[in-house]
Amino acid sequence: MKTTRIEFVATPEFKATLHAQAAAAGTSVAELIRRKFTPAGEEEAELRALIDELKQATAEARAALAQASLQLEAVLTDLRARHRSRDKLAA
Repeated sequence: MKTTRIEFVATPEFKATLHAQAAAAGTSVAELIRRKFTPAGEEEAELRALIDELKQATAEARAALAQASLQLEAVLTDLRARHRSRDKLAA
């Protein structure tokens, strides 16, 4: 998510109110403002998009791991065959 800085002028009392509300919520003033002005559905849509990305990345990772496993099994089979051949020659 790309962000940009927003600055505005406020009275000292308003600033103090923002800081007090943020502290009571256990968050920053910036997060407090984002929460107040972000439509509820927008956050859910962002989370759903992240979930979709995670599912896709997980599927790709599983496919890559399965392919790597097959390649390693082929290497292991080849090494075992070479060891058997070497053992036969040594005997």
